[in-house]
Amino acid sequence: MTQALLFKFTLAALLLIWPGAVESEFYPGPKVDKPATPITQQTSDADVLAYCFGSMLNGIATERRVCRIAREVASVVDEHASSNRLPFQGPAAQQATSLALLEIAWHESGFRSKVEDCRITGDLPTRHSKINEGLAVSMFQLQANNREDLFEFAQTKPPRPRRYSREAVCSSNVLAAKLALHALMRHAVKSRGTTIPASVSGMFFTYASGKSGKTKAGQEHVEQFDAMMRKHGLVFVPKNGAMWVEVKP
Repeated sequence: MTQALLFKFTLAALLLIWPGAVESEFYPGPKVDKPATPITQQTSDADVLAYCFGSMLNGIATERRVCRIAREVASVVDEHASSNRLPFQGPAAQQATSLALLEIAWHESGFRSKVEDCRITGDLPTRHSKINEGLAVSMFQLQANNREDLFEFAQTKPPRPRRYSREAVCSSNVLAAKLALHALMRHAVKSRGTTIPASVSGMFFTYASGKSGKTKAGQEHVEQFDAMMRKHGLVFVPKNGAMWVEVKP
């Protein structure tokens, strides 16, 4: 799938779940104006462009935030797909990966801008941490997994992990999405089960709690992801133990 088509798919999926962002008096969710005609992969590039840059700020066309998030997620998935570094395999692996990242951001942050840029953070710090703010940052609620409170990609070349500060993660949704995707990939490998559902569940359970055991938050991730897969006609097909994804015929 080309990056342009993946962007349309991701944007369409994001628009479907965006209104579900939790809102409250103290924790308002984002608002978004939907396009007059639902966006699909068949929507023309001109119509997508008109929607995404239809708003003006001081006389300058400004990209809608929902489009920017979809574009960033699609670009991260496309980059990793080119080197076969996705948690899923098969002809619809890119679409499934985009949905997984959107589901995590939806569940963890409701796409709130204050969570994205870390004005609001989650999870209390531990006695091993040098910071006194919430440990979980970005829309994907990433946590540093070392005493220096740095975020890292493991299993990279050279062997020493690349590490990033909280400030770097909080200022770049692309970097946050890459770190979230890498975590999914790592958890997918660790949670490989004898069946596809077990592998998918284990992947989300581990992302949610750091452990492979079932938790309430992990189960919510699984159920939401499963619903999104069905909505977009994606199905898992048994194939050599891999999480192989295809478009439902």
